[in-house]
Amino acid sequence: MGALEPAFFAELLRLLEIDPDTLGPQRERAGWPAMRDALSDKFRKETRDHWARVFADSDACVTPVLTATEAIDDPHMRARNVFVDVDGIRQRRPRRASPEPRPRNRGPRAWRLGHADAATAIPVIHSGTGS
Repeated sequence: MGALEPAFFAELLRLLEIDPDTLGPQRERAGWPAMRDALSDKFRKETRDHWARVFADSDACVTPVLTATEAIDDPHMRARNVFVDVDGIRQRRPRRASPEPRPRNRGPRAWRLGHADAATAIPVIHSGTGS
C-alpha cells in the first residue's frame, strides 16, 4: 500500500469503506497510530486475494505481495517481459539501466583513460589488440 497522495488515499478509504472523518487528517502525524490500527483491522478481515480483487482496477496504490512463483505468472510481470526462460528455467531477466542500445565493447577501460603504457606492461593486455 502506497496511497500517499490525497487522491489515492481517498480512493483507498473509499474501497475499504472507511469514513475519512473517523481517521482525522491524513498528514497529521499524531493520528497515524490510530490510522494504522484502523487500516490493519480492516485488511485483516479479508484475504490478500480478496483485497487484490477489490483494488485491481483502482488508483488506490495497493498491490499484493506475491510469492516468487506467483510473480512469474502475474499479468503485469508478463506484460513487462520481466522473466525469461533459460534452458527451461524461468528466471528474472536482467534489468537494463538505460533504454539506449548497449554500446559496442571498445576494449579495456585503460585505453580510454590514457593508461595504455601501464596496461601494456601487464602481460594479459597486448598493445594494438583492443583486448
